[in-house]
Amino acid sequence: MAVKAKTEAPSSVKMGAQVISNVSVIFSNLLKPDTKFGAQHDVTIEVTKDLKKLFKEILAQTGAKKINGVSEYEGREQIKLKNKIYAQEGTERFPNIVDTQKQNTDEVPFGGDVINVIVRPRQYEDNVSIFLERIQLVEKKNSGVDFEVIGGSNEDTKEDLPF
Repeated sequence: MAVKAKTEAPSSVKMGAQVISNVSVIFSNLLKPDTKFGAQHDVTIEVTKDLKKLFKEILAQTGAKKINGVSEYEGREQIKLKNKIYAQEGTERFPNIVDTQKQNTDEVPFGGDVINVIVRPRQYEDNVSIFLERIQLVEKKNSGVDFEVIGGSNEDTKEDLPF
């Protein structure tokens, strides 16, 4: 009796959630979705040695050849982690951001901030995409730019005004 060969396309491999710890944010679209190539929230992070090790493990486990979203910019390797679910539902701000105490926060990580992320890798043929699930803001480094006080405070000049 002959054995019938499978001719179906291989199903995508679903892997469990992974925690990526203490990575620097390069750029984020978390306050509002990026709509250039379809609505999505995303965060671009620097690829660390630990992250490279995770990539190797994922590729070895799946037999895939490439991790999607990895690129090099200004001499450093980075990966863009995306989530389309909330943006397609019409949610403006990415809702799954917590602080160091695991409490929801209104703070949003930007360039230079340190975060932990929960991601879910998923294989599609010879590639693996790594989807963003949740963000923990570990350290807020990007506080913005402000002016310095020049020539004293405003309190000193209020006494001289006639009204």
